Amino acid sequence: MRKITILTLAIVSGLSLSTVAEARGHDRGERPAFSEVDTNGDGEITPAEIEAFAEARKAARFDEVDADGDGFLTAEELDAARQTREDSRSARMIERLDADDDGRVSREELEAQTDARGDRGGNGRGMGGRGFSRADADGNGTLNATEWETLGQRRARD
Repeated sequence: MRKITILTLAIVSGLSLSTVAEARGHDRGERPAFSEVDTNGDGEITPAEIEAFAEARKAARFDEVDADGDGFLTAEELDAARQTREDSRSARMIERLDADDDGRVSREELEAQTDARGDRGGNGRGMGGRGFSRADADGNGTLNATEWETLGQRRARD
């Protein structure tokens, strides 16, 4: 029992490390809409557009956590954001892992999820670098809508 408690705490802690890391409505596993990233509307996503999207998302995250809008983050604001995030992640984790819908995750349910993922390690979810290159099926240095959707399907399986 102690091992499962420690493992569960480690998973929850790992999930909550990036309090300011994601904007509301865009969790790491959730891909933004193609049109959100294709800012010039040309039907292609460039690495520069991904970078600009990431910067805009980072600014939005800061503003979201800066509850009083003073341009500074206090310990209280960070704690509140962390707690909200942990509550949300814990609920999603239970929902995803709880195969028998009893509101709890058993060792067997946790191990079944680990086995299903193949315990690959790492999340492989980055949009830039190697992930971008793999998704760029035609090798032209941009992602069209089809390549973007394919990237999303790969990420959903990872």
